[in-house]
Amino acid sequence: MEGYDDRDWKTLRKSMLDVWGGSPLKIRYTIQDLYDLIKLCQDKGGIKDMKDFRIYQSKFMMITKYLVRNKHIPAKTSVLHLFFLAFPREYQVSINRELVKRDLIPTGKDGYNKPPILEDVMEVAEDKVRARSINAFEAGSNFAAANKEMQKNLDLKKGDGKKREKMLEEYPKEPVQSQIESMAKAIEALASKLNAPAKAEYSRGNEAPSGRLYEPRPCSYCHREVAREFPGTLQDLSDL
Repeated sequence: MEGYDDRDWKTLRKSMLDVWGGSPLKIRYTIQDLYDLIKLCQDKGGIKDMKDFRIYQSKFMMITKYLVRNKHIPAKTSVLHLFFLAFPREYQVSINRELVKRDLIPTGKDGYNKPPILEDVMEVAEDKVRARSINAFEAGSNFAAANKEMQKNLDLKKGDGKKREKMLEEYPKEPVQSQIESMAKAIEALASKLNAPAKAEYSRGNEAPSGRLYEPRPCSYCHREVAREFPGTLQDLSDL
């Protein structure tokens, strides 16, 4: 260009801005940019949490609006089918079922389904991702934390395994063994007493004792022991 023999880019850039205004560099997108974005998400396993969803939604809408504005596509519904591809298969099925459940899929006059509104699809997808991310991460982390705390309390109650083994090794075994033997002897003696037969007492069914059952009283007449030789003795005894 004439007047720029020194190839001064700063001067040329300033002149271009003065003539045409705005930035001389403009970001341009094509349909391929959407496919590249989707493939990037698929390589990571698909959209599964809200952080990835927000990034994907923002970039997808930015590219789509550019394509519509520059008439690369007639409307946003033209790339609606591409939006689902960034999600795992089970997420896609869940989103589609929720669209049907909420009656967000319009029907044409001929009875065939028409593409839903892109914003409705994004809203349903956001709800599904949020619900699944809460179940998978928040509830799971809470359970893991609670389980870890419970295990910690149990370990404190039981004590350290090495300490318990050391205490058992240091505790003298002789007194314990002596106490066990003494208790065994006492139990054996008690069992012998319980199993021994009871002593028989004198009764009419048993044999008469060999010795005297009582000491005889002296006679009041002769001061001797009561005997059958004195007939009056029995009478005297009955009169007492």
